[in-house]
Amino acid sequence: MKILSGNCQGMGNSLTFHYLKELCYTHYLDILRKCCFFKSFFVNPQGLAKGLALSLKEECNVFVIHLEVYFLHAYIYNSSINSNIDVLFVYISNVEEVKTIQFTSLINYRSSIGNYFVIIGDFNSILSAVEKEGGTQFTHSNSLLFRNFIKELGLIDLGYKGSGMTWSNKGEGVHHIKERLD
Repeated sequence: MKILSGNCQGMGNSLTFHYLKELCYTHYLDILRKCCFFKSFFVNPQGLAKGLALSLKEECNVFVIHLEVYFLHAYIYNSSINSNIDVLFVYISNVEEVKTIQFTSLINYRSSIGNYFVIIGDFNSILSAVEKEGGTQFTHSNSLLFRNFIKELGLIDLGYKGSGMTWSNKGEGVHHIKERLD
């Protein structure tokens, strides 16, 4: 089962939509997050939560187990390969106080998930200094909350392909900050 996940704030842009659609057809992607074709499930944006969308190919059956403003828990079965998995699609706030509540809630929710699961989404967090350029200096304490979340759930980073930095504040000169958000 192939998965594409991303933070696509530009989904209203027709070029973004057509690019993702082409990726789907080119790479036979089974699950697309934040896209608008095939079977779809949505969590509407509320306040600082940016909303979630889950779209699937025809051969995938999805059972939405639980919805919150910041996560969607789905059980996905792909009949073409006779495979299934629990998947959490998340959008974690960039506000530290809210992020703490969300990470704690997901740690507590862990008992509702099967033994094998994947968490995909936007954690608005970085783990090391190499994932940040500009702005205030990164310290280990900046990542303790995210590191604890990873440890408590026994997560493994599956890696990343793409540009080195995934977010920018679009500032100029010394005010330009870039991060590779996990």
